[in-house]
Amino acid sequence: MKRKPNGLTITRAALLLALTVSQLEATHGFFMTGHGTKSIGMGGIAAAYAQDSLVAATNPAGMVRLGNRADIGLHILAPKRKYSYTGSDASVGCHEKVDQSECEITSDTSVFAMGHAGINYMFTKDDAFGVSFFQNGWMNTNYPENNVVFAGTGLVGDNVRKEKNCDPCGDPLGLNLMQWVIAPTYSHIFRSHESFDHTIGIAPLIGIQAFKTKGLHRLVMEEQTEFNTECPKPLCSVLPCHVTNRNHDMAGGIGVQAGWTGRMWDHYHFGFSYASKVFMSKLKAYRGFLADDGKFHMPAHLSAGFAVSHLVQGLIFGFDYQRIFYGDIKALGNPFERAGLKTGACEQRCFGEARGPGFGWKSTSVFKFGASFQVCESWIFRVGASHNRFPFKRKRNKNLPPEETDFACETTEADLNILMPATVENHVTLGFSHQSNGHEFDFAYVHGIGNKVTGPSALELGDITLEMRQHSVEFNYGYRW
Repeated sequence: MKRKPNGLTITRAALLLALTVSQLEATHGFFMTGHGTKSIGMGGIAAAYAQDSLVAATNPAGMVRLGNRADIGLHILAPKRKYSYTGSDASVGCHEKVDQSECEITSDTSVFAMGHAGINYMFTKDDAFGVSFFQNGWMNTNYPENNVVFAGTGLVGDNVRKEKNCDPCGDPLGLNLMQWVIAPTYSHIFRSHESFDHTIGIAPLIGIQAFKTKGLHRLVMEEQTEFNTECPKPLCSVLPCHVTNRNHDMAGGIGVQAGWTGRMWDHYHFGFSYASKVFMSKLKAYRGFLADDGKFHMPAHLSAGFAVSHLVQGLIFGFDYQRIFYGDIKALGNPFERAGLKTGACEQRCFGEARGPGFGWKSTSVFKFGASFQVCESWIFRVGASHNRFPFKRKRNKNLPPEETDFACETTEADLNILMPATVENHVTLGFSHQSNGHEFDFAYVHGIGNKVTGPSALELGDITLEMRQHSVEFNYGYRW
């Protein structure tokens, strides 16, 4: 007899459907380049200078400077994610390339769409309420074939592969992480002096999250092979049935963000904001994979910015600094070496423990630059750039010649980051707006410049190279009244 879906199941399915069509953005780690089409066109700057009702995602104190305004928009992104490995005696390749020395696998699903919306209302001349809906973070990989290690085959030769009747690359490998935030905002402006005013704002952050992995059968095998001859131990999980191939699991959480902006002589703008960690409920279906019993909190972050407007008629330029505290999230920040596979590392932690293996991500800094120029009453054009360092642990390969820039950086966290290859470090942006009678159409383009990161595998995959590059466009309709 078939079970009828209950209300909770239907609600979870509806949320997941809404999120599935909106998984991507150009990213710093898995955080967005910026929020709001105008901000994105200027490299993501928004801490000091507010331009639309998505500014609450960066600094809620900017909302009161907008007046009455509403925005709705769509972001479309085309990323390319891939990895390659050279193989070893234990894993020699994949599918038809089994006898070759190197295997390269490119992630499927190359075009994604996402939406955003926001509204701000001035209920007095000095006070505003608003609500913004935006994507906090994303990471997605969908490799059509697995590799022999994550698939759990090829580790002890062809006999095991035949006994299990298992194609080492037949089962897809991947991860999907989606984080959304609803931010109701209150902001107030203090008009203390003719040449200076300042604002404050606060926003509770209501988080929604979906997570899924597939193809990590290595962690759930009944018999696991010992990699290490000096200190032999297999990978392990505290809950092997809660690791992989369990469809999307949903979680919710709450945090808070507060900010300040100041303006001097109408031309000089300053801003600062801090968002706390969004404390998420457990992803119960993946408690055997994510460190700290399935808790994947949204990282805390801070932003500080400076902008100059109209010293030259029509010209605005600015700079933002952002710090994202990835390293404070155990599921992200715990190093993979805690799996105990490294030669001589005789202390082992299992996946799912509070101190269990993770992705080895560190907190990272982002530097954003942007400018806009209003050429006439109706048209504004924008340009920008941003830079960050890829978030997982790195080391410099001093043995390579300087001209080999693609592989000048190495990581000791390559294995699990096959699932989260956040290697992009530089973005360039362009944008424009057309406005008339309170109506506004905004456009932005972002290019995430491709970057490769290589490193040795602890899982007998030889040398792993991770790569990602991104193209995206965003459209927004805004209305002021």
